[in-house]
Amino acid sequence: MRIRTERLSIKPYSQKDKVAIIELLKDDKIKETFIIPDIHGQDQYEKMFDKMKRDTESNQHYAGGIYLNDILIGFILDTDVVNSTVEIGYVILPSYQNCGYATEALNGVIKHLFQNGINEVIAGAFSDNLPSIRVMIKNGMKLIDRREDIEYRGQIRHCVFYSIKK
Repeated sequence: MRIRTERLSIKPYSQKDKVAIIELLKDDKIKETFIIPDIHGQDQYEKMFDKMKRDTESNQHYAGGIYLNDILIGFILDTDVVNSTVEIGYVILPSYQNCGYATEALNGVIKHLFQNGINEVIAGAFSDNLPSIRVMIKNGMKLIDRREDIEYRGQIRHCVFYSIKK
């Protein structure tokens, strides 16, 4: 996936992104709002990066790093693809949050997906993650009748889902 928005590029990772992605996966603030599996040891982090990198290069996935002036500031990825529906998740590094980057990246991805045969985009968030919910609403996504309770980091977290159709 290669997308250019007004300020951002969404594109496959390069090998030079390994350290930044691993640091992002370790970030406790990000783990508060984005489900990251429990990873132990540098070797597992490197394997996770390798998988994420392959996904950004694959025609089977909708994934990419989010770059501002060639600096990796986050990522967006599919969590499920069924027929012409894609469920996605996104992360922006805490130091780049509240600048409109998530809204801009999601908007670019939605447009790209709709231009490439996808008819519906779904995204979810923990119900208390109001900034992410605002990003979805700003992109025209509507709350749908889907809720999930997920055990994550020793707590049951309530998830809500939003959708936009072509």
